[in-house]
Formats: sequence, structure tokens, C-alpha cells
Amino acid sequence: MPQFNIFRQKHDLFIPLVWLLRIAIPVLLVVVMYFVDRLYLLQHQEQQREDVSQKMTKLKWQLESQILQNIQVVQGLTASIATEPDMNQQRFAELAQIILQGGPQLRNVGAAPDLIMQLIYPLEGNEEVLGLDFRDLAEQWPGVKRAVESGEMVFAGPVNLVQGGQGLVGRIPVYTQKTGELWGVISAVIDMDALYQSVGLEDVEDLRLRLAREDAFGQPGEIFWGDKESQWQKPVINRIYIPGNNWLMMSMPAQRWSRQAPETPWLRGALIVLWLVLSAAVFWPTRLMLRERQTQQRFQALFRFSPIGMALKDCQDDRLVAVNPAMAAMLEYEPAALLGRQEQELQVGEPTPKKNKQRQRDFSRQGYSGPFERQYLNRWQQPVDSKCYELLIDEGSKRKLVWLVAEDVSHQKRTERMQQEFIATVSHELRTPLTSIAGSLGLIASGKLGELPEKAQNLINIAMRNTQHLHLLINDLLDLEKLSTGNMLMDIRPICLKTLIKESTESLQHYGQDKGISVQLNELSDDYVMADEQKLKQALKNLLSNAIKFSPRDGKVEVCTEQSGQNIRVIVRDYGAGIPKQFQSRIFNRFAQADSSDSRTKSGTGLGLAITKELMEKMNGGVGFDSEPGQGARFWLDIPLTGETTG
Repeated sequence: MPQFNIFRQKHDLFIPLVWLLRIAIPVLLVVVMYFVDRLYLLQHQEQQREDVSQKMTKLKWQLESQILQNIQVVQGLTASIATEPDMNQQRFAELAQIILQGGPQLRNVGAAPDLIMQLIYPLEGNEEVLGLDFRDLAEQWPGVKRAVESGEMVFAGPVNLVQGGQGLVGRIPVYTQKTGELWGVISAVIDMDALYQSVGLEDVEDLRLRLAREDAFGQPGEIFWGDKESQWQKPVINRIYIPGNNWLMMSMPAQRWSRQAPETPWLRGALIVLWLVLSAAVFWPTRLMLRERQTQQRFQALFRFSPIGMALKDCQDDRLVAVNPAMAAMLEYEPAALLGRQEQELQVGEPTPKKNKQRQRDFSRQGYSGPFERQYLNRWQQPVDSKCYELLIDEGSKRKLVWLVAEDVSHQKRTERMQQEFIATVSHELRTPLTSIAGSLGLIASGKLGELPEKAQNLINIAMRNTQHLHLLINDLLDLEKLSTGNMLMDIRPICLKTLIKESTESLQHYGQDKGISVQLNELSDDYVMADEQKLKQALKNLLSNAIKFSPRDGKVEVCTEQSGQNIRVIVRDYGAGIPKQFQSRIFNRFAQADSSDSRTKSGTGLGLAITKELMEKMNGGVGFDSEPGQGARFWLDIPLTGETTG
């Protein structure tokens, strides 16, 4: 048969796996948090680089546009020379003066027919340049040669100028318009300091900038402007395109790259809180899993090793799905032989529809049913008495289980039957001779056999009282035996409650006279109740006699009635010592006494309240009490109403 979850064997690795889960998930969360933090940092750094790149691109465009603007101005002078190849110094100066007004960063411009510098503007301060042959200048000749060979404008620089300072030198080849032959070159010098100032490179405050030549491998070469000393970490690099010569502009924040974003502390704090929440979310369910595992193990141990019979059965068809050794031993079967069998097959008789409905009501109201008595048949078809409880177990699946607990009370039942038989036998055997003894003592006490001395008369009176007490005890034992065997007959009919209470109290007035105890009747109901008159009197007398017995000398006992739903409640109140707390739970047990020692001061057998309880239940009523030590006790009988009242 299939086993259900509470008996399904878990793998030995269950607890290590739970702890692995507890450790792995927080560690995985730490790794994820680390990568989230790193990703956010990388995004921040990329944003930083993007911001720097945007600012630097703007500077690059301005720098390139300023250079091209100056060169485009010189292109006009090239066109003039192409049409006037025999231009003299004066004519050249006139044209250059006009043209240079459009190029504010142009420092000077010169013309070199046949590659020898012969024309220059402004002449002042540049006289020593006249007559220079580019072919003799090792530093400048490669650039001039490249321009002549390519027929295109070529830049060189920045270079150290003969006149002083640095300049960007543009070489433009000139061809005569008529013949198309090489006339020479025009050399235009752009003042680098003026160029930097016009672009605003030196005014940038939030960036650190460098300008360097681009080497043959496309990497930064010689730095010709900016900070040359400090080490830079991963600068943003942008290429500046100049015909025949490329520069690299490098940039980074003035305060170096930020190692964390401004929001990073908040992000890390949020990640830590998230880690704590998620770790707790992992820890709590796994803690519940471990507790459930421990509970299952304890339950399995309880189930397997309990000396009381236990079984699990399907709630729908009552088939046994698990049986513990004690249950199997009680029925003298092997546990495997009981699995799959319906519990009904093992019972004596069939449960009545009323009992089944009561069981279902108990399950729906409180989740369990019992205690109740049930007889099973053992392997040899012999009845086995048991006291049972049933607990509904919902596993969360469609099928529900019932946990059955069956305690073998066969020995107890046999003992009780023997006890009842013994009591009944002894009581019947004592009753006849006791009646004879009582009759004889009564005859002697009446004086019909002659007058007795005073001492003898006292002894006879004591013997008669003890005989009466023994007679009452035997009657209690017989009543108890009738109640236990179900042979107590009830004559249930309408009774006037007020009359019954008065008759019962009058019959006991003498009982309290020796102690000066009075029975006081307060407000009594005129209603009729449904009960057996003699049995109700017996129950009420038991309460009254107890109240008188435990009242102090010259005290009082009060009797009253009150409405309690569909019942009338008869209340008997005394002002004695009250009932000890430790005895209150046993007060309606048979032979129960608050003081059971040999030296107790109050006589009695402990049967009165037990008989009262069973009598009231037989009459569909009830009995109860409340008491505080030192403040007396209040007992009551609940009796069903008939709806009639006295006329």
C-alpha cells in the first residue's frame, strides 16, 4: 500500500541539503549584489567617459574648424599666384595683408618659387627667412616634398619656428595657370598659442587635456601641449584629422575618474537590506522545513514505539494505510496483514448512522472525535475492548487521513466487571442480614422487650445509626451497580419542582440540627420539570447532605432556582471551607474524596456526587459547581423544563 507524506522516508541528505540551501542562496545573493554593484559602477564610469568624450569632441571640432578656416584663407592667395607667377614682394604683401584679415591665427605667410623662400608677409621680423631653400632644411623638407609629390596641401607641426614660438605650418603646392607647371609652394604658419586660445583649451576647468602626435601605430606619441608629467589612467582619446598630419587629443576629469557614483552608498544600502530580507525569506521557510522534519521524525517515533495502538486510515474508505506494532499486537496480527483492510472488517458490529454523523460533526467542529469505546476482533475472532480517539489529518492533498488511537482496555473492563459483580454480590449478601439486624435493634430500642439501662440504650442508638449509615452505603453501591450495567429504570414525568425541593429539605432538617445548621429556601420557581421524582430527590439530597456536612457550626445552607436556557437550575450554596483546587477535577469521580486519609474528619464513601452526576445525565440534565477555597461552594442541578407552571 502507498505510504503518505508523514510516513514517507526522507533521504539522509535532507538536513545537509537544507543547510546547503541556507548557505548557497545568501552567497549567491552576495555574488549577484557584487555584479549589480560592479555593473552600476561600470555604467557610471561609462557615463563619465561619455560626458568627457562629448566635451572633447566639441573642442576637437572647434580646433579642426579653426585650422581649416585659416588654410581656406590662404587658398585665395594660391589662386592669385597661379595667375600672377611673376608677383613681386610689394604685390604679394598687398594681397597677403588683405587675405590674412580673414585668418586671425595666421602668423605669417610666405611664397617659395622654385622652393626658395623669396616672398613673405609680414616682412618685418621675418627677414632672416628670405632666401631659405627648403631642400636644405632637413626638418621641413619631408613635408614640402610630400606636398610637391602629392599636389595636395600638407601640414607639419607644431614646429619650432626660426622666428620663435611654435606654429602649425601648411605647405600648399602652386601650379601656374598657363602651363600647369609647378611654380613652388606657399607656406602658411598658424600661431599655435593663438589657436589654443581661440578654441579655449586653456580655459577648460573640469577637464585635463593633452595634445600629442599620433605615432605609426596609431598610439599617442610626443606630447606637444598639456600636462606632460603626471600619469594618466585610461584617458579618453580622440583623433584630430589634419591633412598629412594627425593629432591625438587625450582627456580625463580634472579630479580623476570617480571610483563610485554619488548614489552608490544608497544602492549598496538598498542591496544590503534586500539581502537581509531575501536571506530571512530563505531562512524562515527552511526553518519551518526543519521543524516539520523534526515533527515528522518525532511523530514516526511516537507512532512506531508507542505502547498504545495507533493506525492511519483513509478518511474516505476507512482503509488502513499504516499500523504501528502496538496496534498489530493488540489484534494479534502482523502489521503487514492489516494494511489495506477496512477498519469495519475488524470491528464488532456496525457503527450506527447516528454515531457516524456525530463523528463527522466532531471532525468539522474540532478536528477530532472521542474518546469513545469500540470493540475490535482479534485474529482469533475474540472481542478486544478499546478506548479510541480519531484525529483528522489534512495533508493538503485531495485525500485526507484519520489518525486512530486505540488503547486496549480489555483488562480494565474485565476488572471493572469483576468489581461490579463483587460489589453487587456483597451488597445483596449484606442487605438481607443488615435488614434483620436493623429490625432487631429497632425492636430492642422500642422497649417492647423491656426497659434497658441508660448506657445500654445509648449503645443501641449508636448501633442503629451506624446500621442506617451502612444501609445507605449498600443502597449507593446497588445504585452504582445499576447505573453501570444500565439496569436503572427511570420514570420520567412532569414534577412540581418547588414541592420536590421543600420535601427534600424537610427530610434533612434533622441532619444539621446537631451542628445548628439551617437550610434556607430563597426564591423558588413554580415551573414543572421532566424527571424521575425519586431519583431527582436522591440527587438533590446528595447535594444538601454534602452542603450540611461541610458547613461550619451554626452556619446555613441556601437553596434557590434560576432559569438556564431550556432548563431550571437548582442551586445549593454553603459557606464552608470550599473545595481545594487540586481536587476539583476529580470531584465527580467514584470514591473520590478531598481528604482520603485515615484521619479525615468528614465521613463518606465518595459515591454521592458520582451517583448524582450519572442520575442527572440519565434524566437528560446535568450537574456542576464552582468554588473558591475559603469561600464555600455552589453546586447546581440542571433539569429540563416541561413548560407547565403550578396553578
